[in-house]
Amino acid sequence: LRDIPRDAFTDRLVRVGDEERALRMARRLAPEGRAVAQDRLLLISRAGHGAADLDSIARTLNRFLRFLDTTYDIQPPGHYLTVHLVDSHYAVRQLAADLHGLDVSEATVGYTFVDDASVVAAVAGTAVGTVLHEMFHLLVRARFGDIPQWLDEGIASLYEVSGRRGDRYFGLPNWRGRVLETLWSRRPSVEELIRTEWFLFDDPEQVAAVERAGESPHEFLDESEGQRQAASTAFARYFLLYLEQRGELVPAFRAIRDSGFATLDGDSRDHAVRLVEAALGRSAAALDAEFVAWFRSGGPERAAAGRGLLVAGAPLYVATTN
Repeated sequence: LRDIPRDAFTDRLVRVGDEERALRMARRLAPEGRAVAQDRLLLISRAGHGAADLDSIARTLNRFLRFLDTTYDIQPPGHYLTVHLVDSHYAVRQLAADLHGLDVSEATVGYTFVDDASVVAAVAGTAVGTVLHEMFHLLVRARFGDIPQWLDEGIASLYEVSGRRGDRYFGLPNWRGRVLETLWSRRPSVEELIRTEWFLFDDPEQVAAVERAGESPHEFLDESEGQRQAASTAFARYFLLYLEQRGELVPAFRAIRDSGFATLDGDSRDHAVRLVEAALGRSAAALDAEFVAWFRSGGPERAAAGRGLLVAGAPLYVATTN
């Protein structure tokens, strides 16, 4: 919506430990809100959260940060990560305009902004699945830069509805399974998923190319393309859920990571397929057949039940999102 000097964002980066300055910044950004600085996080609520709510959310998120570090080698930066909590997607849109000068979709329930290391999310209570999703996006870019979309969206969405035992988080079935069922005919194969380029609105170069051709990006993204993207992101989430349940997600992630997350064009996309096949010890076609059998036979729900999802008990924590 408007240009904002980069200094305005970098001025919001406060060194971890300087709690007084972090809280001053929070009061400046949200005079009517409530803020708390805990460990590596600065939480700013405009959604009526009390002190106990913010303390609970901060403990959950800081535990998740430690999990990302130990599991994916994604260390948080030396400054606070700021999480803005609002009460609706309408408030997300308004804050995006005020805070970052962005015009986000009315359907957006959360987003990240790398320049000021922030997450904006609609969280009315203490279920912070949306924040877990966005936190992965934020930290993986701070640590590695761009990564392939199937890993970026797949892992982020894996934890938007997740369970925790001790310090380990794991994905649970969620609404994306219904999307995948509905759009099954638009599902890519495993090889096609790994080779997928960034979708239109996630790739500024694609948007620019559409605009140079005299078309509107919003009109270009027709219903068919929207369904393809929805099917692909739902499949990415459930394919990585399958790999996680088999203990194979981290090896696949490390294989791609250790290659330098090369830009996936031409031969490098072929290379990415070979890396995953080598890490998991079988072909992409075999992985695809395994996934179809697992998904069609109710594998996600059986695994969730085995992890205690259907049994009430304190050790299981479930993070939910819209």
